[in-house]
Amino acid sequence: RSRVAFERLHRMYAGRVRDIVLEMRGWFVKVAQMASTRDDWLPEIYLQFLRQLQDQVPMVLPFSHAVAEIEAVLGGPVDDTFVELDPHPIGCATIGQVYRGKLKDGQEVAIKIQYPNGEERFRQDLNLLLTFCRIFMPQHVAPLSEFERQFDSEFDYHLEAAQLSEMRAVMLDSPYSSQVYIPRPIPGLCSRRVLTMELVRGRKFLDAVQEQLENEATRRGVPVERVVEEHKGKPPPTERYVWGVRAVLAVRDAAVNTPRLAFNWTIGLVLPSWQVSYARSCPPLNLRGILDLIRDVHSYQIFVAGFFNGDPHPGNVMLLEDGKLGLVDMGQVGRLDRKDQVALSRMTLALYSGERKRIVDALG
Repeated sequence: RSRVAFERLHRMYAGRVRDIVLEMRGWFVKVAQMASTRDDWLPEIYLQFLRQLQDQVPMVLPFSHAVAEIEAVLGGPVDDTFVELDPHPIGCATIGQVYRGKLKDGQEVAIKIQYPNGEERFRQDLNLLLTFCRIFMPQHVAPLSEFERQFDSEFDYHLEAAQLSEMRAVMLDSPYSSQVYIPRPIPGLCSRRVLTMELVRGRKFLDAVQEQLENEATRRGVPVERVVEEHKGKPPPTERYVWGVRAVLAVRDAAVNTPRLAFNWTIGLVLPSWQVSYARSCPPLNLRGILDLIRDVHSYQIFVAGFFNGDPHPGNVMLLEDGKLGLVDMGQVGRLDRKDQVALSRMTLALYSGERKRIVDALG
């Protein structure tokens, strides 16, 4: 009975929570992004809108402001450098919006523009919370101060461009260079408030997963929420199973399309309006392989390179058209020296073993 009552309250107030987050923006959006990955304790009704905030924060930056920021970097009109600049943002995040453009040399780029007064509002919110904690909840001051320190680099796109270049070099020199792609920042087109980088083409990882769930729900004739609930807590299918399904779908499409091809190239040539469309099944994602690769890449960054992405939420992961994994945001990074890497390795092994004494020794 209490569970039903709580669900009713969640339905009543989830929309209000969303409205407050979007009204306050800044720090509150970042906290919402972090919470969007915690389906282990947050009800699905909150997660539905929190996941959208990973890269689809409602637009607040006028295009005229974006143009002004770009021209400040260029020192002249955008037409001198760009042949195309799409006025509609392709992404909206915590502190900025992303636009698509094309340079005169034909290079397609993504331009991230920081919101006006975004840094000031973010710091005001965080300082207010720190003041409250110093008075009433001092145990939370240290983690919040670390949270603030980590965000110093997020507001300096010059620094992010340098971190993007460094991470690109790290991954190009790694065993995963053929599987992972980091976009290259464009020299001369970056400032503290503007970051220009290569445009990578593909789908957001979460969008691809959602599309697969919706396709399964449509095929089975059940609500997508039911499919999501059924998959929770279950490991993804093995790679062998996925490749088997893909082979079956390819054979089925070929069997369906062969007579259609014959029809289109005979009767269809004489009567074009009679031509029929071809079947194109949507092959399942190799989720196990993708998740294993994400884990291996971040483990390499932490335990081998000592230079890692400090904000690896799903909104920053893309499935590129060439099959590679795209990592597109390096606003937050961390660094570990050899001593820290060894200590973290021991801690990880101790936690994996589940032995209390070993965990205590690793902490010491």
